[in-house]
Amino acid sequence: MKYEITWRAMLRVKNEIKAKKLINQIESIIGQKVMNVSVERYWKDDELMEANFVTHFTDDMTEAEATVVSLQLVHNLGYRWSVGYPGYVNVSGHDQPVWNFEGICNKTRITGVEWVLINLFTRTDDV
Repeated sequence: MKYEITWRAMLRVKNEIKAKKLINQIESIIGQKVMNVSVERYWKDDELMEANFVTHFTDDMTEAEATVVSLQLVHNLGYRWSVGYPGYVNVSGHDQPVWNFEGICNKTRITGVEWVLINLFTRTDDV
């Protein structure tokens, strides 16, 4: 199967241009192409911008392989991650449950990246 990671990051920046520079740094550190980027001011704290984006694994993997590769990938971004229990979840609009693994980090190696949440999912598209 193929997998993707959805990313949500809180960035301490003044504008969208600086937010995209931080996203480019993330892309460089994790070594994966970032897609479907959206950036907007975080409604709870106007000093933060919320960034959402997706990365895809292109190789077929097992759930265990995808989980381990995800952990190796995100370790490059931050040292301390809290992770959730991996397993199958029901996702709206899909007939079958998809594999999910979640991790969160609030101490990254990139100044300005305050917090990152990842979700590893089974890819349900044909991209």
